[in-house]
Amino acid sequence: MRINLKIESIGSYSRLQKFLFPLIVLVFGAVSFWPDVAFDLPYGQHQWRQCDAYSMALNYFQEDAGFFEPSMHFQHGSGKGSGRSVGEFTGTYWLNAQVWKFSGLKPYTMRWTHMSLWLLGALSLFAMGRNWFGALKSAFVTAFVSASPLIAFYAGSYLVNPAALGLVFLSWWLAWQLMAFDRSKSKGRWSMEVLLFLCLSFSVLLRPTMALGWIPIAIWALRRGNLVLWFPRFALPLAIAVGWVFWSKSVNDANGSIYFCTTIRPLWDSQNPAIIWRAFCENLLPEWYHEYVRYVFGFCALMLAVFRVFLASVRVQDEREKKLELQLPLLIGLMVLGLAIYFLLWFENLDAHDYYLIEFQLLLPLLLWRCIQVLEYIRNSNLRWYRGIWTLLIIALSFQLLEAHLRTRMKHTSPTGWWSDVILTHRDREVWSWFHGDQERRFADLEQVKSAMRAHGIQRDERIISVPDPSSNITLSLLDQKGFTDLYDENFVGDERIELYVQKGASYLVCNSRTWYEERIKSPWLQRPIIDFGGMIVFDLSNSESPLSSDAGQR
Repeated sequence: MRINLKIESIGSYSRLQKFLFPLIVLVFGAVSFWPDVAFDLPYGQHQWRQCDAYSMALNYFQEDAGFFEPSMHFQHGSGKGSGRSVGEFTGTYWLNAQVWKFSGLKPYTMRWTHMSLWLLGALSLFAMGRNWFGALKSAFVTAFVSASPLIAFYAGSYLVNPAALGLVFLSWWLAWQLMAFDRSKSKGRWSMEVLLFLCLSFSVLLRPTMALGWIPIAIWALRRGNLVLWFPRFALPLAIAVGWVFWSKSVNDANGSIYFCTTIRPLWDSQNPAIIWRAFCENLLPEWYHEYVRYVFGFCALMLAVFRVFLASVRVQDEREKKLELQLPLLIGLMVLGLAIYFLLWFENLDAHDYYLIEFQLLLPLLLWRCIQVLEYIRNSNLRWYRGIWTLLIIALSFQLLEAHLRTRMKHTSPTGWWSDVILTHRDREVWSWFHGDQERRFADLEQVKSAMRAHGIQRDERIISVPDPSSNITLSLLDQKGFTDLYDENFVGDERIELYVQKGASYLVCNSRTWYEERIKSPWLQRPIIDFGGMIVFDLSNSESPLSSDAGQR
């Protein structure tokens, strides 16, 4: 009877393994608020950058532009401006534009594209860990990496950063498989080589700093004595990525665009490093992992490091580790060094750009795998500590999943409920409640205004001034209208600023704030409203009462 029970137990565990990753996907879908946002336009955290991506995809689609003709709705640039500007690789934007030619405009496919690439990376992470440590432990690692609020929010957004990370994890799995294959016996080797080339290339095209994720592959190849053979696999994707960066800079220089960051912004150039550091600690780190989770994980890692030093059975376990050849301590050290350099080189962007911390997720699976290794070392010698540390880690993961869900939901809808009141800070809840209220007041009628503008004969290529809007493309892309916003040209204010943009071809002004309008109600530029719908007013600038000065835009 015992034997039968044992066999049944093993069979049940085997069946459970098959459903672990689908279960992770379901949990991640709930954590990321996916059922509620899967079909949405850009919204929430860094709507600014999400709308940049959407703007480029929309222009590819509407203008039937070639791949090397990216442009934004925002028309700032030399002369009268052209919108020609580029930063990150536009491959997924162009691809979605081609899909829309058959399906019609479906903006949300950008969310699905980026989510799919992230999930492929998560599956690769799970597959690697399952072969090394078992399915349950690998599920823990995959879930922990996915439980970051950064991943929960951005994986299914219009930004490409988690997609690039997913491609790095897929590259790890492909590289490990290739290293394990016998050349003479491998039938699918060349297809895997092509896939690896594509993953390595697209990961650094989408996000050049994801080259940090190549460190594990390089070390694994070095330990097997074939790093020289792997050099061409790294060199060509890196050359393509560098070529894209130089091409982007040439496009931006030719068109006078200063918008995209295609260079470093190091610590030593910072005017206020203390302010940036404070913003990083107070605003960005909580978006990576909750403070409590970081403390618990740090405590567990410290305890495991102490155990690793003093365990009597280290030699036996070292032999097992040597056979696997993961080289995790070395990888962790090199990755920490690489991320420290990354932190210093892009320090000035760490005041508000939380998605820059997605690179930190390259380190996390290495740390978690190492923790699992050390836990296996102490399992036989100290079962109590083994169970205690695992209990702490599982509690931390459970809490982090809940916190990531609440934080992600907060960015899409006003935070309510007891759990939000307890776990989320009052400051965060107030900020996001204000954000959603502001969006509702200003943009609730945006689609109707867009339709009314088309009904008035206003074409998408006719330039507008959209105010107030400190971003480049939020209102412009959502209205699908070329033009200007409050971004840049700070030396021009009031009517002088409107005149500047009229000189550059603006024919209409779209105001999304009654307060802004009431403060300037006597302006001669604002005497001919042609659309007044809810919170938005459209003014005809071509037939306004304001004369143009001859020196507009010359100062």
